[in-house]
Amino acid sequence: RSIEDQVRRGADLTRQLLGFARGGRYEVKPLSLNEVIRQCSVTFGRAKKELTIQRRLKQGLWAVEADRGQIEKVLMTLFVNAWQAMPGGGDLIIETRNTEMGEDHSLPYQVSPGRYVRVSVSDTGMGMDEQTQQRVFDPFFTTKAMGRGTGLGLATVYGIVKGHGGFIQVESTPGKGTTFAFFLPASGRRRRTDREAPAARGTAGAKKTVLVVDDEPANMEVTKEILEILNYNV
Repeated sequence: RSIEDQVRRGADLTRQLLGFARGGRYEVKPLSLNEVIRQCSVTFGRAKKELTIQRRLKQGLWAVEADRGQIEKVLMTLFVNAWQAMPGGGDLIIETRNTEMGEDHSLPYQVSPGRYVRVSVSDTGMGMDEQTQQRVFDPFFTTKAMGRGTGLGLATVYGIVKGHGGFIQVESTPGKGTTFAFFLPASGRRRRTDREAPAARGTAGAKKTVLVVDDEPANMEVTKEILEILNYNV
């Protein structure tokens, strides 16, 4: 059971890292974000009675093509972060709207211009300073005490949103709260890039070098052997 638990934890960590690296595989279908937000926020609100949840969901919101499970993960991560920023309770405000991105606006985010759906999650919590905002999406960066956070939550959110062809913004003022807003392409719009098919077994690592770092010698040796079988130079 201990081995199985370790394997599950390792697999979950790998999925989070793949999400950040935009290498995850998504089951993309037309999706109503308003419906997903209603369900997730109601479920979350039942467990967090100290929060007042406000939903400002636009009627006639454009559909998006997305993996529902991944979008639910994005929402729940943002909800939990907002809750943690308001230890004494407060307001959690979720808003959706349609927006058009022109060439000038889309260029800084490396996305194509066109129609997007904007989802914002705002809190009335402690907020963040400018330095924290600049690092908030970095993998393993966390403001939590040791052992209370992995620093992968927002990095995973960033990867999922980018993997769906969108982008994410953060605005915050210390003492006044934080707003995370992510944008996803509206359905019917051509994606910027298609995902590459997985490499065939045995040729994946051709001419590629991998650095393996682990504090457990057994893990190191097994990982090294597996990667060498896959033709990586370790």
